[in-house]
Amino acid sequence: HEHSRPHSVLFASSVFVASFASMSARWLLLLATHCSAALRNPFRAAPTHFDYIIVGGGTAGCVLADRLSAASKQVLVLEPGPSPAAELKIAAPVALTKLFGSEYDWGFRSAPAPGTAGREVHLCRGKCLGGSSATNALLYLRGTAADFDGWGLDGWGSEAMLASFLAVEAQRDAAFRTDALHHGSGGAVPAETPRYANPLSERFLEAAAQAGHPSNADFNDWSRPQAGVGRFQLTTRRGRRAHSAATHLRRAARRPNLHVRCGCAATRLLLEAEGGGGGGGGG
Repeated sequence: HEHSRPHSVLFASSVFVASFASMSARWLLLLATHCSAALRNPFRAAPTHFDYIIVGGGTAGCVLADRLSAASKQVLVLEPGPSPAAELKIAAPVALTKLFGSEYDWGFRSAPAPGTAGREVHLCRGKCLGGSSATNALLYLRGTAADFDGWGLDGWGSEAMLASFLAVEAQRDAAFRTDALHHGSGGAVPAETPRYANPLSERFLEAAAQAGHPSNADFNDWSRPQAGVGRFQLTTRRGRRAHSAATHLRRAARRPNLHVRCGCAATRLLLEAEGGGGGGGGG
């Protein structure tokens, strides 16, 4: 087993990031013995001590790795799955369904429920660098302002969230860039209108309009109701999927203080109390 005492251990996913840096304990992470590959340079020697260990190189893990390594911290990213760098099924949005049940999918299934007539439902969750941003349907949709205001949490209201959305967005369509109130162009996450439109989808939009449904040319324009029919933008760059391993981790991988290991799983977390007392272990 490989041992390291980081200042912080971060468990990262697209919906949950937990940092234990504020707790008065020293951290000892017991890592799995099997590490199949590094992201960039498998021959680059890694230090034995890190400031941060990020458990899970998913959507949030890649962003954390970029930000923390930019601050000159020694950072280690552990990802149980492979790197998606050379996988055409991930790069090409049209191959989305080919990812279901593949080596890039955790293969989760829901429990049988009355609402699904007792059926299980496949839940595709990304098992690779980039996480589910490498396996999802790529829709660039923020939700509505009311979603965030309804939480009633300081710093998470629609005004604050919109500022964050604008900061990370790299809008590629000129028609959308003219709306600086709802779109940004200087961030790392590209958004663009799909280059191909199936004729059937165009007929569907026409039929919806004839049925009296309002059209919506931009579902991320919070100045109007979101209800309506229209085409979604996608998180692609020139038609290629832009997952977080490509938008954040790739540029960070050039830094000598960032170390990424694929095929590595954390088996448990051991805690050592300050002062050398006994520690507890997680399974």
